[in-house]
Amino acid sequence: MKILTLNTHSWLEKNQKEKFNIFIDNILEEKYDIIFLQEINQSISAKEIERKDEEIVELATVKEDNFGLLLKDELERKGLNYYYTWDSTHIGYDIYDEGIAILSLNPILEVKSKIISSSLEYKSPKTRKATGIKIKYKDKNIWAFTLHFSWWKDGSFQYEWEKLREIIKEIDADLFILAGDFNNNANIRNEGYDLILKSGFYDSFNLAKEKIGEYTVESEIDGWACDTSNKRIDFIFLSEEVVVKKYEVVFKNKLQISDHFGVKVELEI
Repeated sequence: MKILTLNTHSWLEKNQKEKFNIFIDNILEEKYDIIFLQEINQSISAKEIERKDEEIVELATVKEDNFGLLLKDELERKGLNYYYTWDSTHIGYDIYDEGIAILSLNPILEVKSKIISSSLEYKSPKTRKATGIKIKYKDKNIWAFTLHFSWWKDGSFQYEWEKLREIIKEIDADLFILAGDFNNNANIRNEGYDLILKSGFYDSFNLAKEKIGEYTVESEIDGWACDTSNKRIDFIFLSEEVVVKKYEVVFKNKLQISDHFGVKVELEI
């Protein structure tokens, strides 16, 4: 199984069309089984659309410039069909419905999406959700969640993590995959990262037989003001100690398409 996670920073990038095409070309080449996406934006002012498409699970109103849906449609035009779900979490930068999404080559059998933050206000950037899909892969029931957490310093991460654990405890699965932007840096002593490991999850980076790259942010970005250090804040966590053939940081240097790099992992399942 080949999976990818990326905080896309969509519609906020310079040369967005060029970067969109780089992303498309990469997906066509790699044919990821699951793609976990964060900061999948659509303009609040954009036209609402109705899609009667069995490959799309609608959790929130989708508009015509929904970044993830445009990815799906362009990939389909080029011969690669994905199932897609997206949910909006809060208003971003005053002009976007900001959300999280998943693309899956395998049919989506079930979807769960719940607020995990203490904030419930759609207008607040502190409002966060966990969005997950159930798929069948080689006779295994897999639940895959895309996540964009808050930071540890104000207590938000701890609360959100425990709410996610409550959701997971209600689900039966052979494997849980938790992927996304966790906003906790593994490269320094970090309570958030340690809490995840103590909860019984495995960092795919630590399990990987082959590692290409490590850091997913190498500059100052929103939420990390005045911090220009190298940071590993984007993760793929696993509920079981499965074989991880390869961990690779992608979309960096000349191929950078976001303020985050992506993480690609190859699993033996």
